[in-house]
Amino acid sequence: MYLDAQRIGYGDLDHDYRPELIVSNSGRGTISVYRNTTARADSMSFGPKVNFNISPPGTTLGASWMSLADFTGNGKPDIAVSTDLTVGMSILRNISTPGNIALATPFQIPIANSTAKPAIGDINGDGKPDIITPTNSTTTGGRLSIILER
Repeated sequence: MYLDAQRIGYGDLDHDYRPELIVSNSGRGTISVYRNTTARADSMSFGPKVNFNISPPGTTLGASWMSLADFTGNGKPDIAVSTDLTVGMSILRNISTPGNIALATPFQIPIANSTAKPAIGDINGDGKPDIITPTNSTTTGGRLSIILER
């Protein structure tokens, strides 16, 4: 684990009924995933970390808060990661298979200010997960950003 690990989360990314550990790394522009390799209930084990970039090419965004939800409808939890700069939110689509953790190249959702912990829920009643996140600004104060899944 890096010294700049910011937050930790968990979720079953590869559908093997064992939750992986997910760590956001604030100064590196990455999240680290530790695949759960536990074989028995009386002991726990995790594989080596696998890093996934959350930044557009040529930049290094600081990963901060994260939340998991199935944004693509494939039955697997995708990862929404807030960034500590003015880019907004990175979404990593989960393309894992049992025993193999894989996340697609992230896409950015632009938000005018740095974002905090994303909350996930169906805000508009269409059956799809939406994102609500507080944003921080030294000039306008705090606001909420709502990203509707379409």
